[in-house]
Amino acid sequence: MRITSTHMAVVLSLGMIFGCGGSGGSGGGDEEAPVMIRGSVVDLADDTPVAGALIQAVDVNGASVGTSVTSGDDGSFTMTVPATRNGDGAPVDTTYSLRVQAAGFLEFPTAIRPALPLDVSSASLGDDAWFIESSLTTVGLVALDGDTSALGSISGTVIVRPPDPLRAAGGTWRGAIMA
Repeated sequence: MRITSTHMAVVLSLGMIFGCGGSGGSGGGDEEAPVMIRGSVVDLADDTPVAGALIQAVDVNGASVGTSVTSGDDGSFTMTVPATRNGDGAPVDTTYSLRVQAAGFLEFPTAIRPALPLDVSSASLGDDAWFIESSLTTVGLVALDGDTSALGSISGTVIVRPPDPLRAAGGTWRGAIMA
C-alpha cells in the first residue's frame, strides 16, 4: 500500500484528537498545579465515616466536572477539578458544588438540603496542588430507615471503540458501543 499525504494528514489528525503525540498537547515543564477538592463523607447522625460514597463536583448547571471519586474507608476523598487561571496561575472565577451518593443513604443534595457553592478562588497552594478544603467539603449523609438490602442497583461497563480511520477518510465507521 502506498502512503499518501492524505493518509498522513488523517493519521496526524487522529493522533492529535486522541492525544497520541504531535505538537500542541500539554506537557513540558510549565504545567500548572492542579486544583483539588479535599473533604470527607460522614453519617449525619453520628459523624462516622461513610466508605464507598461516590463524590462528584458539579458546575452551576448541575453537570459533572473533573474526576468522580469514591470515599476511602475513613470517608475521605480528594478530587481534581478544572479551573480558570489568572496570569500568575492562581485559580479564579469558578464555583462548584458537591454531589454525593452512597448505598443506604439519601443522595446529597436534595431540595431541602441544597449544596452550597465552593469558590475555586479560595483554594490554597500546597506543595504540588491548589486545595479547596473547608466545612463545605465535609458532607453529612442521612441514612435510610429500615432494611436497604432489597434496594436495586445498576452496574456495568461501557466500552467505546475509537472511530475507524476509514470514516475520517470518507469511508464507513464500523465501531460499536457495548454494555
